[in-house]
Amino acid sequence: MAPINPAYRMRPLDVGDILDEAFRIYRGNFSLMLTLALVASIPAMISGIGSGSGGALNTVQQFAAFYQGNDLVRPDTTLLPLTVVGTLLGVLLFPISTAAPIFGACAVTLGLPATVGSILRQSLRNYWRVWLIGIIYILVSLSSILIISIPFVVWLLVRWNFRYQVLYLEHAGIGGSLNRSSALVKGSWWRVFGILFLIALIVGILGLILQGMFGLLALLAPSGLWRQAIGGIVSALGEAVLLPFGAI
Repeated sequence: MAPINPAYRMRPLDVGDILDEAFRIYRGNFSLMLTLALVASIPAMISGIGSGSGGALNTVQQFAAFYQGNDLVRPDTTLLPLTVVGTLLGVLLFPISTAAPIFGACAVTLGLPATVGSILRQSLRNYWRVWLIGIIYILVSLSSILIISIPFVVWLLVRWNFRYQVLYLEHAGIGGSLNRSSALVKGSWWRVFGILFLIALIVGILGLILQGMFGLLALLAPSGLWRQAIGGIVSALGEAVLLPFGAI
């Protein structure tokens, strides 16, 4: 593999520099990263329209109803079949929606040529590998239902955090991606865990703010099915806007 000249700083960074660099990379490649995130969010958007969950919109409506002493707002079930469609589509597109934002983040950070089409093609080429790695990850996560196993599961999942980056950049197999990720984290487990926790916290807080703003905007739509559909769309959009930052 030919040497890569990174487009951004590839040296040890403190936490503040990591966050600053992530925002800078996102700003510099906003259209590419957001488009990949929107593609990844299509199943959730369809499910949201059908179920009437509407994310923060539903929360805002229920709070308003409670404050005014009215009955809780019940979703219109006319489009409920879309939830099934969205769920099935989410399962089918899991490898693409999972891998595309991460592959895109790897490409733009290292200065590799990347377009929406090229990243989606790479995701399709690795379709079954991403699926199998995801199944292993999910099965290990589910084993944490036994309280005594939680510390081990957390320890292992942090070690496997870079599994898809290795798959994309080093063209490793399933076992190779998991082993290589573990090797990268070795000796820095607590630092990686702390950074992941901080990023999850930041994304969670920003997500609540965006969802609240979008929820209030959706209330401007006509009540009933239209508001419910718009609520599902804006809820998925709020998640899509933040997805690239986590990936980067």
